[in-house]
Amino acid sequence: MEFRSRESVISAIKSYTISRGVDYTVYESEPQTFYAKCKEYGAGCDWLIRASLIRKKACWEIRRYNGKHTCTVVTISQDHAKLDSDTIADVIRPLVESDLLIKVKSVIAEVQSRFNYTVSYRKAWLAKQKAVAKVFGDWEVSYQTLPVWLKAMTVKMPRSRVQIKTLPVYRETEEVQGVRVLHHIFQRHRHFTDRKMKRVSLRPLAFHQSTQ
Repeated sequence: MEFRSRESVISAIKSYTISRGVDYTVYESEPQTFYAKCKEYGAGCDWLIRASLIRKKACWEIRRYNGKHTCTVVTISQDHAKLDSDTIADVIRPLVESDLLIKVKSVIAEVQSRFNYTVSYRKAWLAKQKAVAKVFGDWEVSYQTLPVWLKAMTVKMPRSRVQIKTLPVYRETEEVQGVRVLHHIFQRHRHFTDRKMKRVSLRPLAFHQSTQ
């Protein structure tokens, strides 16, 4: 079996492990090799897997595989150790692409439907942030480039004016000093309908949206 990258190999192994309700321990994780065994290896289960990079084919291959797990799951859990936020982010990426404002509870429902596990709110929220970053770029990087973009816009359109509104950040009931959150940005563009009349339009360019 061939895979295009190391990440796709690990993702496939994780998905199989989660669906089976079993777990594994990583014994070797290198840029060109990934080797793992069942957590019950030597105690009732001989499952192991080794994948390696094949340079001539420019792909990854499963070089050793002992077949299905023979261990028995004796405990029932609401979550799985390998069902981390990165794995969930890859799963919900298509949902984020179609709806940036998807609710965290919808992410939890999607994971439950796909894997039959109920993850915590925090894990689902973190997965959504990672999925958004993969689709639209990192929030912090975007925020840092925003002033440059706004300056270029006002230079290109000299009659434009930009208004940025921020809000204070509170920790419980106390305001956090030196920290504010972006609420919205308005662009004002003044143009003339004729020599005597002028019109001012004010429209939002960006805003802060709750992730609840």
